[in-house]
Amino acid sequence: MTQSETPIALRDLVENLAAQLHILAVTGRDIEDSVGERIQNGASARSISGSLQALDHLVQVLEDLSVFLHGIVPAIDQRSHLAAEGLGDSLRLRGLANALILGGALADGLAHPAGDVDLF
Repeated sequence: MTQSETPIALRDLVENLAAQLHILAVTGRDIEDSVGERIQNGASARSISGSLQALDHLVQVLEDLSVFLHGIVPAIDQRSHLAAEGLGDSLRLRGLANALILGGALADGLAHPAGDVDLF
């Protein structure tokens, strides 16, 4: 990740975090819809119902966190800044770190930049 020594506005960081949560919630909802379609097309509902329920809960939490963070952004003083150096170092996913610190959207959920993890 390219980090400058210029501090990042706290407001921008929280707004970027909220945007990433929203993107993940939408991705989770798409996956959930896909699994639901598989059930409708004959897959055993029992075999995936627990996973589907957990995925639904995950999506709801991500949606709520995104809405909550978007709601508090206007209350954050625009003069509040954080030192950007090292801020994203604890994050394993470089694409996420870049999206949070530098702004912009995280890469598509199926195509990760180098440094991210693909298990399938």
